[in-house]
Amino acid sequence: MAIRVPLFWMMPLWMSAILGQTVEPPEPPHRQPEPAVDAATQETSAESAIGVDEAVRLAIDALDRLEARDESDALVPLTDEANRYIEVVETKDAANPWIPYLYGRAYAIMGRRGDAVDQLVKFVETREGRNEWRAYRLLGDLFVDEFPRLAKANYQKAKVLNPAEPTVLFGLSVCAVRLGDREGAISLARETLELDGAQTLRYVSHLAALLSADGQSNEAFKEAQRALDLARTSMQAEPGAYRPLLVVDAQYQQMIDILQARVNEPAHTDISDYLRLAASLRQRAQIRQTLMLHDVLRVIEAGVDKTAPDTPPALLEQYGIALAEVGRTDAAVDAFEKLLGLDPSNKVAAEWLTRLQPDSLKSQQTKEP
Repeated sequence: MAIRVPLFWMMPLWMSAILGQTVEPPEPPHRQPEPAVDAATQETSAESAIGVDEAVRLAIDALDRLEARDESDALVPLTDEANRYIEVVETKDAANPWIPYLYGRAYAIMGRRGDAVDQLVKFVETREGRNEWRAYRLLGDLFVDEFPRLAKANYQKAKVLNPAEPTVLFGLSVCAVRLGDREGAISLARETLELDGAQTLRYVSHLAALLSADGQSNEAFKEAQRALDLARTSMQAEPGAYRPLLVVDAQYQQMIDILQARVNEPAHTDISDYLRLAASLRQRAQIRQTLMLHDVLRVIEAGVDKTAPDTPPALLEQYGIALAEVGRTDAAVDAFEKLLGLDPSNKVAAEWLTRLQPDSLKSQQTKEP
């Protein structure tokens, strides 16, 4: 019988990678037994017609999308898809050499590092595993915080198999930092950006931090500005979203640290750095204010959820205001329109709709084919 990997309770770990925080996976929820399915129904399912090699490919594809998933992507459908294909492989070929790789990937996404390492080490001992650069790269990722030398050995094996992969060079750069090789770390970080086209925020931010620590403040400032621009672009692409604000806040902090170090130099006389530092502090304060408004929204939203469908007008009014203040314009318009349906004389709702409706109409027109 196949052992089901409980991917459905996974927690996204992308933010810990960017902000340097540790995110502990939650305890798996109790799962009700699955209803029995007769053999005839199983045989007619779409998965039953898939060959083992195809199921492996589809499982890997599902795991790739889970690793790269955005906050807005539906988690449960993706995890269920990965689970189904892993089960197909186990059911049809319990000795398939790719099973440890699939489990290792799944455990890594779940934050179960020890289990992930056990499975991946088992995989790279196979003929298939010895030629899979992603397995070595992932082992490097799992080892890098505590065992940088072991991580480096795995990243180097991955690099032999795929010399032009930015994630591998980035891992080697992080290893160099852990091992005290600052010059090597900077060189590898530059190579990473060259291969990546400087499009990945964490690579650019990593180089900025290394250059700042090495005293190369001019170039550190340029890279920090590039990282901040990337973060702000992502924020502007998701108006009203919470996560991009956190990323921008982190990048402003990096910029502030670099500029503060520059102005603290005894011989520093560049007035423009004082102006840049003041502007960065002001802009970060605005970002943090919006983050606090998201906290307000969460409180109001909890009240709305608890009182639905008979939410009091006073709570609905504050809900609309909170949505508007964080930039969720369409949702705010819906809330104010609902409020006017309950209280046609509500002046607050009418005033906010007058202010928001043009933006809402423009958004709707943009979405129309």
